[in-house]
Amino acid sequence: MRKKWLVLLCLLVIASGVALWLWSAQRSEPMPSFLLPDSNRVHLVAVTVGTNAKINFGTPIERVLARLPGELGKRFKGNEVSTFSHLSPTPSAEIVFWFRYERPPQLGTYLSAQIVEQGEPLRGRRYSSHPTTLSNGVTVAHSGTLLWPRRDRMLTVRVEQLSQATHQGVDVGQLTVANPASGNYPIWVPEKLPAARDFENTSFTLESFGRASLTRVRVISGGEPERSWEVWGHWLRDATGNLDVKRNEPQWGPTRERADSRGIITLHAWWFGMPTEPAWKVGFQFVRAGSLASNEVFVLRGVPASATGPRSSGTWGTNLPMGVVQLRYQPDWDDPSRKPCLVPYVPEVVDLANARQNPLAVVILDAVNDAGQKIRVTGERKMHIPTGSKTLDITIGIPRQHCVEYTVDPKTLDESRRSVQPISTPDHLKIPDTIRPEKILRELDK
Repeated sequence: MRKKWLVLLCLLVIASGVALWLWSAQRSEPMPSFLLPDSNRVHLVAVTVGTNAKINFGTPIERVLARLPGELGKRFKGNEVSTFSHLSPTPSAEIVFWFRYERPPQLGTYLSAQIVEQGEPLRGRRYSSHPTTLSNGVTVAHSGTLLWPRRDRMLTVRVEQLSQATHQGVDVGQLTVANPASGNYPIWVPEKLPAARDFENTSFTLESFGRASLTRVRVISGGEPERSWEVWGHWLRDATGNLDVKRNEPQWGPTRERADSRGIITLHAWWFGMPTEPAWKVGFQFVRAGSLASNEVFVLRGVPASATGPRSSGTWGTNLPMGVVQLRYQPDWDDPSRKPCLVPYVPEVVDLANARQNPLAVVILDAVNDAGQKIRVTGERKMHIPTGSKTLDITIGIPRQHCVEYTVDPKTLDESRRSVQPISTPDHLKIPDTIRPEKILRELDK
């Protein structure tokens, strides 16, 4: 008898919750909608923020019952759609816009949402899903980005309908929605450049910050230019949580920036897509790959040569005193025939801003197979495995790494765009006044 009362009480609580939810949903303001060129109406269903999100497109009662634990709730999750953060190699929140079509859209099209700030679209990386028709017949889609003005209470969003074949399309609407991440954030103050960071007997000095090749860091050790340190990754972040990371990914090719004879590392990076802020923090992952100590060199013996075809892949790992080393078998994306190659494995998610979370930096120095055949290593990052190889002996280096950050002024990006000055002509190349074209024309007109 007591058990029946408990069941009835639970059902009463659930029913009350459903009624309250339906009442509040009716009182809340409707989400905006817009028309596509073919008169199909699309509704914005929700705006979520996080590293992953789930939206249940079932009926209101199904959405409530899906929250029940175990098998009870699982029965009502058939119309649930999820997404996860995949635009950045670091744990980073994304804002996602969820849409529902009134009828299935035109084949080969998709929706893309772009944040608009001060009348201009932010050019940060975006992603979109293909339209999906769920088991209940509802067609849904979503689009997200990891960079947006998080201080703002309201957001302006431009929605486009694009072709999957050409990624070209038309604007179909501009929405104004509440910002789920709005709040009070710290205010950073930019520091004056040049700014130095010391590490043991080495100094890393950010001399300039700008677009393209206008970001430069000078590395000095013992008062002399130092060329052994390289930049393998860099990032830009703000006080609100926006983070844009670029790092060395051996499977796609080196992005290692090396110093010149003066110890200056010129960063070939384009900074774009970050919202307006009083200051940003720019960070660098420095790796001392040009000068390996004896205790930073290891020989991995008996590594399986297990790549057997052009599309095969797998990961082999081992524990060393410095940490875990992993090598990955994969197609060589630089080779038209996609030959199988071996590269140091870099995890998909790396928190460069937190040096303790970084994986080991690994370079491949030398390799031979079980037949004694020496294997050519390309750029200290990859090698093709000879046919018939069973095992490999691979010599690797695990160089030291150090991460630093500087607080910079975002306005210097606009200033750097205007800072390109015309190059003055040397005196020995100047055209004598007597033969200047404009002077000759004046003489002929006389």
